[in-house]
Formats: sequence, C-alpha cells, structure tokens
Amino acid sequence: QHVMSMAEEEENTGDTQHIQPTEPEHQNFGKTKWNQLTEIEKAAFLKWGNYSVTTNDKHEEVVCDETNKTFSKKGLKRVIRRYFAVLNKKRNKTRNRRKRRTSDPPTNVTEMSSGDTTEQKCDNPPPTKKRKYRLLRSKNLRAYVQDKLKQDAGAPHIVLDCRFNELMDNQQTVSVATQIRQLYGVNMKAPKPAHVYATSFGGVLKAQFRSKSYGADTDDAHENEGLKNLSVWCMNFIAEPLETHFAAEIEEKQKEVVYLTADSEHELSGIESDKLYVIGAMVDKNRHKGHTLRLAQQNGWKTAKLPILKYMAMDEENGKQQSRLVITVNQVFTILVAMYNWNDWRKALQFAFPSRKGLVLKEKLTDHELQTLVFNGDQISVHNNLYTKATRNDGNQENSTAPS
Repeated sequence: QHVMSMAEEEENTGDTQHIQPTEPEHQNFGKTKWNQLTEIEKAAFLKWGNYSVTTNDKHEEVVCDETNKTFSKKGLKRVIRRYFAVLNKKRNKTRNRRKRRTSDPPTNVTEMSSGDTTEQKCDNPPPTKKRKYRLLRSKNLRAYVQDKLKQDAGAPHIVLDCRFNELMDNQQTVSVATQIRQLYGVNMKAPKPAHVYATSFGGVLKAQFRSKSYGADTDDAHENEGLKNLSVWCMNFIAEPLETHFAAEIEEKQKEVVYLTADSEHELSGIESDKLYVIGAMVDKNRHKGHTLRLAQQNGWKTAKLPILKYMAMDEENGKQQSRLVITVNQVFTILVAMYNWNDWRKALQFAFPSRKGLVLKEKLTDHELQTLVFNGDQISVHNNLYTKATRNDGNQENSTAPS
C-alpha cells in the first residue's frame, strides 16, 4: 500500500522522475544495522552500492563491497547511515520543489479591470534589486572554463596520482572520490582555473563515480551514468600512470614533475607553468607515512611541501597544539589554485588551510584583504551573452568550447 500511494502521489503531481516504486521509506535514520532493514530496504541498499551478501562460518549474513571485501560492523553501519541520508536529501529536494509550486500568491493583491481583461496588481510589491552578475551552470560553465584555460598560457598543471587503491579500504576510497568532486568544484569557480589530471584512474576509485545520487531507484540504464558524465568534466581522467602519460614531455624537459608531500625537505616557492604538480590521491590515516616521498625518489622526481610553517604558527591564544601538517587532497589543491590566482601564500593559506590544525598566520591579513578571498569565477556580467543556451546550440560555438 505504501508503494502504491507513493506512485499515485507522484503521478498526480506529474513528477515521476525522482521517486520510483522500489524506493523504501526514507525516515530510517535509526536503522544502522543490517538485521534491522526490511527485505525491500536490503535489496535497494545492495543495488545502490553494487554490494553483495554472503554467509560466514556462523551462517550469518555479511555484506561485501564491490571488491568482495567484507564490511566490518562499524563500516557497514556508516554506509547504511549514508545510504539513508542520500534518500532523505533527495526526498527533501522533491518536497521543497512541491512547496514552491503550491506556494501562496503575494498578499495585498487587488484586481484592476481594463476593458475586457482583469489584471492583478500587488499593492506592496517586494523591492527588486538589479542584478549585475549571473551565475553560470552546467554546459555554460564548462564552456566558460574551457575558454579561460585556452586563453591562459600560464595556467598550472595539477596531477592527482590515483595509484593507491590497494593501500586504502572502502571508506577511505569513498573519501578520496568525495575530495576529487570537491576540488573539481573549486577549480570551476576559480577566477583563473588550473589544468587538472587524474592519472592511474580506475578500479575501486572509478567505481565510486557511478551515479549513486539516484538512490534505490538506480537501474541498469542509470548505473553507469556517473561514469559517462566524467567525459564532459573539465578534467582529464587517465588510466595510465603519470610517468607513462607524460613520458614525452618529461623526456623533452617540457615539463618537470614536482611531487607534493609533507615529508619533503624542500618548500614550494611559487607556481610555474612548466611544472607538473602531483598530489597523491590517498587517505592513509598515517599508516603509510613517507610512501609518496619514496615513490618520488624512486622515479627521480623533485619533491616539495607547502610553506605552511614559513607563514603560519601555533595559535597560542586558543592553546591549541600543533598537529601533523598533513591535509586532505582537496585542501592542497585549493591552496595551489588560490596561490596561482592571488600570488600570495598568506592569502592562499588563510583561504584553504583548515583551522582545526591550530595554526594562524604570523602576519594577519587586513579586513579588506579578507573580503577579497572569494572564488567567484562562475559569475559573469548580465550583459555578456556569449555563454547562453542560444550560443550553445550554435554548431561553431559548441565545437569551440566543448570540454575535452
């Protein structure tokens, strides 16, 4: 009955693209154990994550991930909680859309008769603000970013080295995939974006980019939609390792590899266009300390670390203790892009370095400088008509700005 009522409700509202009859009840945040789920919820959860079920020596059901590794009890609870959070987020979005459709008209509305027609006029209309900028989204934003990259010869080349799948468990791989999505969003909003590559991209990490936003209604047609969408990203996903893909440029000394690692003895001085800045796409929780440094040394690559302690010091006022200066992949990427945009390490570190590390700038920024620390590269003047739906439909315009 619950499934039929949901289907009828969506049919009446004309919105049948978001909720399918196979989707279970979404208010189940109290359910975090496998044996608490109903049969419908179990089937939907397994299909959502491409998971499987087997039995252990005690003849108990255990859940395995895409690589047939068994989830721990704590790890399975975390994934189940995230699954229901995805469903709840999708339901809230649908509910808010219905509210906007059925919202009440403005108050204090009077009717005005003019000939054969009757018009409505609000006595106290809300004040209107003239917009100077408009936000670009989707294809328009991708075309805009591609054009900026073509015109900017000095844009840096940042490589995400994704060869560490075997060193991470499922949850850490999920974290890396999330960080890649976040840094991609940062680069799209940057006034001056960077060229981004993900080398050695495949395996479990690549599987995380399947379309999971559909929740339980994901079917075979939508299963690989997330992977297909990667082809239009303003980012290069490469299956080869970086030493193979960039072999010709490295041998001809057109590019020089600089592997960024917190264990390096050298500090990065600036951002140069003839360098390949490599970030190890790994979440290891200090289990593999020095692994990226050894990898760079074996391949004869230069190494460097961010000049954090040169511009920052421990916050003595709050009494925080300095922790290990290892930050996430997307935070390192954001600092590099911010440095390229503002050419100031203080601004870049203030903009992206996490405050939880207990470090503050030795020389603080002024209020005016703090107000300028914004990435608004996705805004364009309202008078600029180059990146609109009309121009995208033009064959020449589409070919000139199509993402690679």
